[in-house]
Amino acid sequence: MNRSIRFTGIVLLVLVLTVFARQIPTQVQARQEASLSGTAERWSSGVMVDGPLEYAAIAGRMVTNAAAFRADPAVPDKYFVFPAPAVQRTLESAKFQIIERSETVSGFPQMQLGIYKLDGSLVQMISTTVDLATAETDAWLDFQLVESTSGILLLPGQFLAVHYTGGDTTFSVYPIFDIELR
Repeated sequence: MNRSIRFTGIVLLVLVLTVFARQIPTQVQARQEASLSGTAERWSSGVMVDGPLEYAAIAGRMVTNAAAFRADPAVPDKYFVFPAPAVQRTLESAKFQIIERSETVSGFPQMQLGIYKLDGSLVQMISTTVDLATAETDAWLDFQLVESTSGILLLPGQFLAVHYTGGDTTFSVYPIFDIELR
């Protein structure tokens, strides 16, 4: 009788462990799918690129949380590049804050948020132009998006970047960014 109780106990234990072990991959998979599709992400770090934009060219560059846009007539286009997503994302909000700006401003320094392909070609500018000479400093400001955020999709093979142009040779500005995607 003692042996049959042990045998029954072992059989029950094996059955319980088998059922439990089958649920673990399902739970892990469900968590992974939820993390890839529905949760929000906040991006504030990126990479500076001077000149022609191509995602492969950013390899080996330092990641930073503040852009450093300095006027240079030899390189008029500068970019602050955010990571390229592995899955489709929807833009929820896009903000910036100018933490420092040079005292002397001439020319027309401006920035604009856009979506680019990995080869650097423009898909779509998604914000209006921000006048960096007059934008408020030390306060979070929204990028004025050209369409509702529910319609701005970022697909695999694309990335967000802030494009800077303008300003004279003495102008410099240091913005930080807060991009929220779902």
